[in-house]
Amino acid sequence: MKNWISNPSSKQTSTVVIMLILATSGVLLYDAAHQDFPAEGVSHPSQAAAADGWVVALDTNESGELSAVIIDVESGDTFVKVTGTNIDGNQSQWGLANAPTEVLISENHAVVWQGHIIKTIRFDNPLAEMDSRLTEPLYEDVILLDSDEHHANLFTLLDGEIYSLKTIDEEHEKVPEITDSDVELLDGQGNTLAWVTGSSPLTANLMVLDDVHKSISVTVNATSSQPMDDEVEVLTGAKVDYANATITGISFDENHLIAEVNLSAVTRLVLVDLESGDQRIIGDPLFPVSNPSVSNGLVAWQHQQFLTSLEPTPVTLDWDVAYHVISQNQTYPLHVEDDLNQTEPQVMKNHIVWLQDSGGEDPPEVRIYALEETIEQYSSRTLQVAIILLIPLLTLWMIQKQRERLVETISLTRIESEVE
Repeated sequence: MKNWISNPSSKQTSTVVIMLILATSGVLLYDAAHQDFPAEGVSHPSQAAAADGWVVALDTNESGELSAVIIDVESGDTFVKVTGTNIDGNQSQWGLANAPTEVLISENHAVVWQGHIIKTIRFDNPLAEMDSRLTEPLYEDVILLDSDEHHANLFTLLDGEIYSLKTIDEEHEKVPEITDSDVELLDGQGNTLAWVTGSSPLTANLMVLDDVHKSISVTVNATSSQPMDDEVEVLTGAKVDYANATITGISFDENHLIAEVNLSAVTRLVLVDLESGDQRIIGDPLFPVSNPSVSNGLVAWQHQQFLTSLEPTPVTLDWDVAYHVISQNQTYPLHVEDDLNQTEPQVMKNHIVWLQDSGGEDPPEVRIYALEETIEQYSSRTLQVAIILLIPLLTLWMIQKQRERLVETISLTRIESEVE
């Protein structure tokens, strides 16, 4: 041991070099496999929304008061706004005991909607006082579209009809171009509304709200093969019900629409190319899926992969999140395998955001996944140290090798001389 330290051989030096390379590779591999990180400034999140580089999370303090934590993902800047609402949704003064709370987001605004209260945040001035609106009707749904104006561009669903909320001071007015009176699902993105009616539960209707209102309708097909449907029945004890299939969730951008279709025994995701009309099922058609989000050529969703409903296990009962690269037709996991619930994924330009349960008494986290591979500071420092150490070690190894070859040559020459 003493000789190894005082007079190391090239073999011992090469062992050190290999160990250094393996250790550095391990750190970099771990970093590459853990591209997600928790959102800063959020301690007890109940919900989050993400779009165009912004994340808005609803955070709860010990008294149950809700704050909106506004995060600029690229810069890391964080702003906090007290919403004046409570997590229990108590609006008993208007006859509403437990109003659900939802956060909506668009290019320039975010909205906190709770029962009869709608509060608006402007991203151009996150610390400005929130616009507040008290609505007399209790809307079934509220949708936020992009707007360059001071006020948010809001649309609502009430008694099967779609209304516009133009300004804080004006009452809602029906969207005249939409004549459907049995709307059951409403969504929106950019400057486009999307809806599904009870009379056509497998048709997604889209209307672009430009100067000239353009609209299209897409009927989705969630049919899989008979062997697949038979396997679903084995796993769940129920038949795939195409006759009563219904779209229960939609997400879309300029190029694609993703529909979540409820088939009683299972839910499936259907991806539609809005230009060509081509459709395909993504994800595994055997297992439950939910909460799809599509943007910038990617689709993210939550699923219960390998769940056998008749014999569930803790590992398969938890929700996991994955994403799909449309151009590659390939699906990838967003996190390492665990027994935690990951839900509500949302695709941004360079990131994907979701909620992750702690698995215990600790509060959940808002997780942010970087789509572009990044090297954490500890990995960067490890790499720098490794390079600094490798240069002298490799130099020492070459000197040792030369010296050992010289010694070996001299020894051979001496032996040959003695033999002669």
